[in-house]
Amino acid sequence: MSGVTFQFLPSAVIQGDDVVVDGLPEGTAEVLARTAFGRVLVGTISNDSARVSDLPVGTHAIEANSADGKLLVEDFVGVRVS
Repeated sequence: MSGVTFQFLPSAVIQGDDVVVDGLPEGTAEVLARTAFGRVLVGTISNDSARVSDLPVGTHAIEANSADGKLLVEDFVGVRVS
């Protein structure tokens, strides 16, 4: 993984709100959210942004991966009740 970062990823969202990631690195083919319990949710990519829905309460890793599975960037987001 290089020194590339997302342009914007909120540090926390309220449960039920989508997590929107802006400024995906060049070559991003998929965006995944991984929970602490091993559940993986796939984000929807549109241009240089991605949206992940239905994340449970907790802290989750948000990953941008290339088509060959290389991890391009990873950061964390918290989902809270209110």
